Amino acid sequence: KRAGDSTFTVKAVTAATIFDYDSLPYPPLGIQPGFNCLYMWADAASYHASVVPVDEPLACKLIPAQLSATLDVHVWNGGSSKVNVDDIPPVARWQWEASAGGYQYIGLRCDGWCMVVPRKFPQPAMATQVSSPVGISPAEGATYTIPGWGDEQALAPPGGSNFAPSDTRGEIVPVADLETLNAPSDFRDWRLVAKVYIEDDSYQSKFGFKSTWAYDSPNRVSLCAGGPVQDVMNPTPTMQKKLAGCRGLQPSIIADKSCKDAELSSATGDEIWFAKIAPADSSPERFHCVLRRDHSTPSLRIPGTVRWRWVANDETMWMRCMFGCCQLY
Repeated sequence: KRAGDSTFTVKAVTAATIFDYDSLPYPPLGIQPGFNCLYMWADAASYHASVVPVDEPLACKLIPAQLSATLDVHVWNGGSSKVNVDDIPPVARWQWEASAGGYQYIGLRCDGWCMVVPRKFPQPAMATQVSSPVGISPAEGATYTIPGWGDEQALAPPGGSNFAPSDTRGEIVPVADLETLNAPSDFRDWRLVAKVYIEDDSYQSKFGFKSTWAYDSPNRVSLCAGGPVQDVMNPTPTMQKKLAGCRGLQPSIIADKSCKDAELSSATGDEIWFAKIAPADSSPERFHCVLRRDHSTPSLRIPGTVRWRWVANDETMWMRCMFGCCQLY
């Protein structure tokens, strides 16, 4: 039920499971190394939250008998333009607020978009740098204005060995119909899946991204399912015809070691996937291998979202693709 409902019976729920890969804690949110549970509850006035460290993730199913509110929760519901909670994806993500010296917080869906912040810190601004879309469908507008669909972060410096947030901010936004694309036939040709906006050209060498914050001039990311793994690696005339849908795909990409990698092949199931990036300035397109992880069994709803993703040696992206998730290499 909604916070502020006078009939609400206080009962905590497990809102998220957090895993700290590092050996160091994150004290502002009470996160310890290893697994942590985010519990939330509401009374007649507001939401409350607490993070509790546990030994393994299944322990988050158990609700402690006593919880003390150690974190503040602010709820965004669209401001003057109220949003339907069903238009907010059922996801959680890390977010960054620049005020008060800068701090990390947790965003997730509740009866709006809940922002879980350190105690007595200011409410996050929920600002975006991409210009407000004008004259587009409500569904497409939602991917820009409703949190959870896309992702905006301070990106890591590309390459090198110092993998820490830089001064470069990037925003990635999904297409509105991403969740409806559920068949290989939807990707037999290049299918636009995401738009990328970035402050500078620091990711030009890695992905071809050009600096842009204009809504109608993004860097465009498309996916194409090339066909069965073995057939792609040893293309017959029939498979070459299927690959024709992935127009412009260079043989060097098909033969790339990461595309042939056993782990990559086993993770993709029956299809091998590729990505195409069209830079904002219409410079030559770039092609990349894709690792697809299938999540169709057991059947789960995978919202049509996109994210920046930190990996061990650089920053990349992942997005929904059919009933799974695709990560660019």
